[in-house]
Amino acid sequence: MLHWDNFSVIGLLGLASVEPNRKLYLAVPVDVYKTFFQSEFTQTAVQEYQVLLIVYDQKNEVIVQWTS
Repeated sequence: MLHWDNFSVIGLLGLASVEPNRKLYLAVPVDVYKTFFQSEFTQTAVQEYQVLLIVYDQKNEVIVQWTS
């Protein structure tokens, strides 16, 4: 599971090129999802590039949403 930061996006692109059949998920903290990922631009990018997300609660250490 890759965590949300600048290297995660690079990691996703790199892994996708090496293993194109593998499903890759971007893990993002719930507070980032509720802010950054609610913008129209980000939602369009997630849909356009078919980004699979795992949204997690850092404090309680649980997954709150898993998209596939």
